[in-house]
Amino acid sequence: MSGRILTLQRQARELGRLRMGWSEPYTDKYGKEKRKPVKSTTWVLTTPQRAYLEPAVEAWGGQVEEWQPQGNGAKVWRIVTDTDAIDAILPPGDPLSQAYEMWSRGGCQRRCDGETEQLSNKPCLCRAEFGDEFHLQKPEVVCRPHTRLNVVLPDMPDLGVWRVETHGFYAANEIAAAVDLIRHATGGTVAVPVRLRIEPRTRVAQGKTKQFLVLALEIRGSTAGQILAGQPATVELEGTAQRRALEAAPAAANGTRPGPDFYHLAREARDGKTIRQLWTQANQAGALDQKLADFLKGRIADLEPPAPPAADVPQQPAAAPVEVVEGEAEPDADTVWAQINAHVGKNQKWSAEELEKRVIALLNKDSAEANGWELQRFLTALRNGEVA
Repeated sequence: MSGRILTLQRQARELGRLRMGWSEPYTDKYGKEKRKPVKSTTWVLTTPQRAYLEPAVEAWGGQVEEWQPQGNGAKVWRIVTDTDAIDAILPPGDPLSQAYEMWSRGGCQRRCDGETEQLSNKPCLCRAEFGDEFHLQKPEVVCRPHTRLNVVLPDMPDLGVWRVETHGFYAANEIAAAVDLIRHATGGTVAVPVRLRIEPRTRVAQGKTKQFLVLALEIRGSTAGQILAGQPATVELEGTAQRRALEAAPAAANGTRPGPDFYHLAREARDGKTIRQLWTQANQAGALDQKLADFLKGRIADLEPPAPPAADVPQQPAAAPVEVVEGEAEPDADTVWAQINAHVGKNQKWSAEELEKRVIALLNKDSAEANGWELQRFLTALRNGEVA
C-alpha cells in the first residue's frame, strides 16, 4: 500500500516569477556601484527556462532577453510584456505567504509576523523603535511587507506555479483579504480563476500627491455572491474554453462526447471578437442553428452598442479602402460574417484563429472592428480564391 511522508508540505515547483519591475545598476556621484528600482506598468516574467517564455510572448507580447537579477544568482530569461493584466488560477490550499522582512547583502536580517521577530524570537523590533506606524518610516530603516502569491498560469507549459511578489503596504492588506475570503468560502479545496492586474493608484497625504502601482487580485467568472456561497467558477478560463470548444467540435460531430455549450461561452464572453470566434466554432461543429445565430447576434449587439454620433459633427467615412456601392445600404456585418464562416467551413476548414489572421491580413483590422462593407470585401476575395 502506498503512503506519504506526513510532515512534507508538498510544495509545487516554482517555474518562474511575475514581477512589477526590476532593478538596474548605476554609479553614484562618488563612483560607487548601486542599483535603482525600475517600476513597470506591465507584467514582467522571468524564468531560468527560456522555453517557458515563448508561449508568454505569443499571449502577452514582449521579447525574450537574458537578464541578471539583483544579487549573485545565475542569469535568467525575461520578457517585459505589453499587458497589465494576466489571467491565472489560484491553486487549492494556501498560496499566500506574508512577512515583514529586512534584507541586506548578507541575506534576510529580520522576518516578523507583526508581533514576533522570528529569527531572534523577540517582540517586533520595528514597532519597539518606531511605534505602530513604523511602516511610514523609510524602507531602509524598518522592515517592509513581503507578500508572495503562488499562481498557476494555465496557458504556460509544465506543471508548477509562478510566484508574484510585492512589497506594497496596500497590496499586503488587499491580497490577504481576498485570498482569505476565497479560502473561507471554498474551504481552500478548489482552484479558482483570478486575474492579476497592475493598478495605478493615487494617495494624497500631508499635502503631497503620490502616484504608485498596486497589485490587484480580481475574481474571474464568478460573482461575489457565488464566491460567498462557496460556488466559484471552475478553472474553465475564457481563453482555454474557446480552444477546448474548437477541439471538442469534431468529437461532438462524431457523437463521441457532448459538444461545447456555446450559449454559456457566449454569456461569459466580454467582446464581439470572441462571439465571432464562437460563431465560427459552432458552424464548424454543425451546431449553428437559427436560434443560436440569433442569440450570438444579440450578444454582439449587447457588447458592441452603436456609438451615438457627436452633435453637429458630420459622420466621417471609413479610413480603410472599402468599395461602397452608391445607393445601396451597408450589408449587415453579422450576416456577412455568417456567410464567411459557412464558406470557410465548407471549403477551407480553417480554425477561428486562422480565419481571423486572414481577415487582419486583408483588412488591416480584426473582424470585430470591420463594418459590413469591409466584411463583404473579404467575402468576395474569399469566393474568388484571393485569400490563401
